Amino acid sequence: MKLGKRGITITEAGIALFILLISIAYLNNLAVSYMLTLSSVKERYLANSLAQEGIELAIALRNKQFEHNVGRVNPTNPVEWLGIPNETDTYCLGLENGEIKTSTSPTEGCLIIITSSPVFYRKIKFEKYGSENFASSSIVKVTSEVTFRNLEPIKIETILTSGIFIPFSTSSP
Repeated sequence: MKLGKRGITITEAGIALFILLISIAYLNNLAVSYMLTLSSVKERYLANSLAQEGIELAIALRNKQFEHNVGRVNPTNPVEWLGIPNETDTYCLGLENGEIKTSTSPTEGCLIIITSSPVFYRKIKFEKYGSENFASSSIVKVTSEVTFRNLEPIKIETILTSGIFIPFSTSSP
């Protein structure tokens, strides 16, 4: 009577262990890659939200100035109705005790601190919009730019008007 082989050889066990270790290493690499991607998405989402907040602060500044100045526009300074002294500078806008505070920003932008996140910098630029012949004194382009981790900045732009609208007349036949 012939007895059959029982058990496995050391070579077979080694190959099985090697395949198991390769699989675990691959899954670990996949999990780390997923976490890095998730972290990057979170940071970009925060940067986008901060850029959007900059636009909303510019709109709130326009609304505040419009309420106080009743929409007066100085044609020689297109951004005076926003309360911005110079259109060539970049600005920091923020809330302090419920009031919108404006200051010129350093070159890199204004530091925004969010715990357990990278360092974010935001700068807001106000520019004339339209050609010289157009009533550009009542229209301004606002750009909110957020930079972080030496990556390409997140930019959001919008157009603000001074709130003065000239209705067109309709004539009935």
